[in-house]
Amino acid sequence: MKRLGIDWLTTSMDDIRLAYLEHLRRVTAPMTQADEGGLTAQRVLTARVDRELKTIALAEKSAGLVNMAQLVPALQAMYTTYETELRARDRALKSSIDAEYHIDVDRQLIDAHTDNALAQLAAWRTFCESISRHT
Repeated sequence: MKRLGIDWLTTSMDDIRLAYLEHLRRVTAPMTQADEGGLTAQRVLTARVDRELKTIALAEKSAGLVNMAQLVPALQAMYTTYETELRARDRALKSSIDAEYHIDVDRQLIDAHTDNALAQLAAWRTFCESISRHT
């Protein structure tokens, strides 16, 4: 009370309360002003992140974005199926050519073309997998 300049014997309780509140405002004012910029910056950052999340959610709902975690397993399954089909085609093609023309076609000749096509697909699969690891 002495530091606030209040004589507690003569001052009313309301005046003491108001003086104390004024003292608290003076003491906390520098801290409030210093934090005001940080608090405002945090609010702006929070609003920006919220807006970006809503934009992403909207794009996903409107099919503007693809969820890589869902896409990559589907692409892997498709690649495996395609590879199996091509290898079966190579065996059937060799058998058909051998039977039709009474020759023994070198299987590696046919496989080389299939290997090239599968290498191109594998590059895309690897690319998609690397993207999904970084998302």
